[in-house]
Amino acid sequence: GICKLITLRSGEILGAAILGAASGELINIFSLAIAEKIKVKSLANLVPIYPTFSEIIAKTTANWQQEMLNNNHQQKEFLEGFFLLRRDWNL
Repeated sequence: GICKLITLRSGEILGAAILGAASGELINIFSLAIAEKIKVKSLANLVPIYPTFSEIIAKTTANWQQEMLNNNHQQKEFLEGFFLLRRDWNL
């Protein structure tokens, strides 16, 4: 299936769409998250008891976190500089 999240940079979920088997059951989790203002980071910590259709929630939130890291240019430049310094340190 497919799961799409519409979020703010802060992680607040504005909307969600799920296409596939059991999507009617899974959308309830996002409904709750929107109503209670639960952020994507908190949903990423949600571990399904058994790998089922709900695994798509974990994968979608993990992809969101990775995308946020890739878009954070200041942090990316800092880490690149740090690791370059660390590599040169051992020489």
